[in-house]
Amino acid sequence: MESRLVAEHNAFTLADGIGAGSILKKWKEAPLTAGDDYVNGTRTDLIVAHNAEVPGEILQPGAGWTPVLRTKVDPARAVPGIVDHRAGAGRLR
Repeated sequence: MESRLVAEHNAFTLADGIGAGSILKKWKEAPLTAGDDYVNGTRTDLIVAHNAEVPGEILQPGAGWTPVLRTKVDPARAVPGIVDHRAGAGRLR
């Protein structure tokens, strides 16, 4: 709520029949930044997808800040493969 979320460089795998517009949810009037996100392998503007699928909850772009304390960001398109090969019991490195 009112968090000014930055949602960048994410990859989502959704089941058939689930739209990309369901990934984000509007709780209050707080703009957010989204970019370089992939849904089922396709680059997707999550704000546009949400606004098209949920016209009663229009999200405003532009969180107004940029994360600066990250050390490494894997390419979003590579995330599903990285997770499939490195996540799970006995795979921690």
